[in-house]
Amino acid sequence: MKLVRQIFSLSLALSLVSLTAAFLGKPGWVPILIGLSISIQWAFMVWNGRRTLSFSFLGLLALLVYGAAIYLPAGWLLGSLVMLLVAWDLSEFSEHLVRLDPGRVDSKLVHHHILRLFYVAGVGLVLGGLALVIKVRLGFGIAVLLGLSVFVGLAGAVRYLRRSL
Repeated sequence: MKLVRQIFSLSLALSLVSLTAAFLGKPGWVPILIGLSISIQWAFMVWNGRRTLSFSFLGLLALLVYGAAIYLPAGWLLGSLVMLLVAWDLSEFSEHLVRLDPGRVDSKLVHHHILRLFYVAGVGLVLGGLALVIKVRLGFGIAVLLGLSVFVGLAGAVRYLRRSL
């Protein structure tokens, strides 16, 4: 349980550092101070075992969207987004672990969840970085066709997972 909170704090700090690096090119410290205050509040709630209701996540996500709207460097925003998603997942996982009896929490479950989360975050960073580097022009019809194929594939994956559980 303590490991989950420590990695949550580390990922939240990395997200904030990346967000700060993106905003350093613009004048004014207001967005950085807002991000810092939201992060401190979120970390305090997670470390004290309180329910967060994802408002802190949404606040930091709104800062990322604002940063994208004013054309901040996309690499820093991508890194901040991935680390923010890791922090959100670990926050939710920590809330689930708080509801369990401390004797029932298996360390293998925690380590497996963290390992899988790191794999997903790594793949997300790599694919996001590739998307930033590689520029492909698609027509509207091809984009719609690709979107539909992704939707059908994800729907099939969800059906498969539901049947296997």
